Amino acid sequence: MFTLKSRGKQRNGAVLHSGLSSNADIGKDDESKLHGANYSPTKTYIQHHPPAISFSNSRSKRNILVIFSFVSSFLIIQQYLLSGGKNDVRNLSSTSSITSKNKKGDRGIFDLKLLGYPSKPKQLSYYYDNGSFVYTGTISYSQNELKVKRKIKMPKTAIQMQKTLRNDDAYEDRRRDPFEEGDCVKQHDWQTTSFPNCNKLHEVEMVKSKLIANGYWRDVWRIKDYDKSHYVLKTIRWQHDYTSRNIERHRRDAVAMERLTSSKYVLDIYGYCGQSSIVMYSSQGDLDDLIWNSKGTEVTTETLVKVAIQVARGIGDVNYVVNLNVPAISHADISTGQFIYIDGIYRINDFNRCRFIRWDRKHDHACGYYVGNNPKKFRSPEEYYYKEQSEKVDVYSMGNIFYVLLTKKWPFDDMKDKAAQHEVKHGRPPPISTSLRNSTDPYTQVLIKAAEMSWVYDPEERPSAREVESFLSRSLQSTSKTNVKSLT
Repeated sequence: MFTLKSRGKQRNGAVLHSGLSSNADIGKDDESKLHGANYSPTKTYIQHHPPAISFSNSRSKRNILVIFSFVSSFLIIQQYLLSGGKNDVRNLSSTSSITSKNKKGDRGIFDLKLLGYPSKPKQLSYYYDNGSFVYTGTISYSQNELKVKRKIKMPKTAIQMQKTLRNDDAYEDRRRDPFEEGDCVKQHDWQTTSFPNCNKLHEVEMVKSKLIANGYWRDVWRIKDYDKSHYVLKTIRWQHDYTSRNIERHRRDAVAMERLTSSKYVLDIYGYCGQSSIVMYSSQGDLDDLIWNSKGTEVTTETLVKVAIQVARGIGDVNYVVNLNVPAISHADISTGQFIYIDGIYRINDFNRCRFIRWDRKHDHACGYYVGNNPKKFRSPEEYYYKEQSEKVDVYSMGNIFYVLLTKKWPFDDMKDKAAQHEVKHGRPPPISTSLRNSTDPYTQVLIKAAEMSWVYDPEERPSAREVESFLSRSLQSTSKTNVKSLT
C-alpha cells in the first residue's frame, strides 16, 4: 500500500501517515537518511509500509488530510495497474518529471485541487519500500501543461438557434402548448398524464440493435429481447432537441398507444421513457408495400376494400377510444406509411403529432385545436387554411388513402405541394380518372364512394370514420356475401 505524507506548509505541525497500524512512523532523521541530502520537507511524500495515523490538528483539517491521503493512494495504485507496470517507480529516477516528451509514457498526474485539496503542490515526491529495496522519484508540474484547452465545435444551426432564442416568439415555439384554456378542459385524466417505465428501456442493449428506418422525429431500431423475439425501439433523431415541446409530443404518442391497447387495429406499446418508446416489430412491411408491390403480385379490388375497412376501423378506434359518440383523440397525421402489417392486420401507429380533444364545459361539446405546421399533400382543407381542427381531419386523409389504393398514385402526384394545397383549399380533391369511374367492378365503385364520403369539404358535414367503415362493411357484405365480422 502507498501512504501519503503531506508537509507542504507544516499545517500547524499536523503529520499524516495513512494506514491501519501504529508501528510505521518514521521521523525526519530516518527520512533524511532515506532520501539523502536533497530531501526537502516542503514536498509531498508517499511511503509504502505498514502505516499509522497520528494527528495534532483540528478535526476539520484532519478529515481533509484523511480524504486526501486515501484518494491519492488510490490514484497512484490505479495508475500503476493501468500502465501494466510501465509507471513503476523503480523505472523512474529521483529527478523524473512530467514533460511534453515523457508525459504520454508516464500517463500524467491529476490536478490535486480537483480532489478537494485546497493546496496543490508544485512538486510531488514519493518513495517505495518493499522491505528490501527503496525507490524514489519526483514529479514536477509545469504550469503551461496544466492549462488544458478544449475546443467544442458547434454547428452553425446550433449557434443560430441560440441567437434566435433571444426572441420571445421563438422561445414560445419551443415550449409545449397549454392544454386547458378557458372553458376547454380535459375530458379524461389520462390526457394530461403519462405512464413511463424507464427501466424497460434502460435494459435495451443498443450494441445489438440495428437501425432500420426513421421518421421525421425519431430513428427506428430493431432490438432483440431475451427470448430472441424482435421489437422496435424509437429514439429521437440527433438533429432534434430535448425541448419541452418535443417531450410533450412523445408523451402524447405513448399515452395514446397505451389507451388504445384494446384495439387490434393499433400497434401495441411495451415501454416508454422521455422521448423513446418500445413497440411491436413487423417484418411484413406497411401499406406502401402493398400498394407499390415490388414483387409484382396483383392485389384484387376485393382485398383493397378489406384493407380499407381495417384502415377505417383503426382510425375510428383512435377517434372514439372512450366513447362511441364523443371523440377523444385526433391522429392528425394519417397517411399510408402509418399502417404497419402484422399478422394479417394493418395497424395504425405513430401518434407523436396527435392531439387530445378537450371538452367545452360551458357549451357542452368537444373543443377544436390548432396545429402550426401542416405540410405536404395529404391533408384536409381546414388544415391548409390553419382553421380550427377536429378528428374529422383524419377522415379526409383517410379518403386520400382510398384514392392511393385505387390509383396507386399519390394525390396530385404531378403538382408541387403549394399548388396541391391550393386545390384542396378550394374544394377540389385529387381527381379520379374517367376509366375508374366507368368501371363495372363493384369493389372499385365502393372505394370511390368511400373516398368521396371522406372528402366532404365541411368538417361538420363530413362523416365520422366509423360511419365510413360501416358503409364499407355493408357494401362488402352485400357484394361478396363475405361475413365482415370474420375479417381480421
